[in-house]
Amino acid sequence: MEDTPIPKGYQGWCLFLDEFNSASRATQAAAYRVVLDREVGQHKLHSHCFVIAAGNKLTDNAIVNRLSTAMISRVVHLPMIADFNDWLLNFAIPHKIDERIIAYLSMYPDKLMQFDPEREDEVFCSPRTWEFASKLIRANEGKLGKGLIPVLSGCITFEEATSFVQFSEVYKDLITVDMLQKNPDMEPPKDHATLWATVIHLINATTKDNFKDLVVFLRKIPSTFQIVYLRSLKSLHRDLLDEPEFVKFVEEIGDFCFGE
Repeated sequence: MEDTPIPKGYQGWCLFLDEFNSASRATQAAAYRVVLDREVGQHKLHSHCFVIAAGNKLTDNAIVNRLSTAMISRVVHLPMIADFNDWLLNFAIPHKIDERIIAYLSMYPDKLMQFDPEREDEVFCSPRTWEFASKLIRANEGKLGKGLIPVLSGCITFEEATSFVQFSEVYKDLITVDMLQKNPDMEPPKDHATLWATVIHLINATTKDNFKDLVVFLRKIPSTFQIVYLRSLKSLHRDLLDEPEFVKFVEEIGDFCFGE
């Protein structure tokens, strides 16, 4: 409410009304004052409380009700899309999605979201179902093989599960952090699938102690992979940002590495 102090370290609040258009017309009507007048009963929301509503489209074949014209005129409508780079940097890496899934989708970013309301398949690929797949792999102690395909098929379709497991075979030949610490001058793999898998592995395994050795290897890979690596470190390993070797590497690539 308006007299609530903003918690230390924050700039305000987000009042998130999820699945909003699944609500009945009566419930939507009850939210008119919250959304437009920013009031709950006789109390006003804080000026730094931002109200956001989310929901599926009518065309998605989800359980939704058409918004009333009164509600439609009270909000700004913004269609959202699943963006691979956003998912990678702000969700997948920080939440430790299985690195083989990240490597696979780095090779085939269009497979992150394959929703089609007209298809009759029981499952489809989406950020949510790829997260399910990651949890199943973790529950299987990180082991992947043909035996896991039927289970993964329940999340991401049989075709994608088979393709993903086949892709993951490249991990048998993966260059690991331990190898690079023993021999930083190793040559990078030539094919993109193995290179993506290697870079994602290095992102998760980077520390202050091994970064200097990894940079020797990273300087040899294409700039596209270097940028993904550096941007990922910015969110996952902030303790490295002031390291002289890190700063030097960033300067070599250029400010555009961080989108600045």
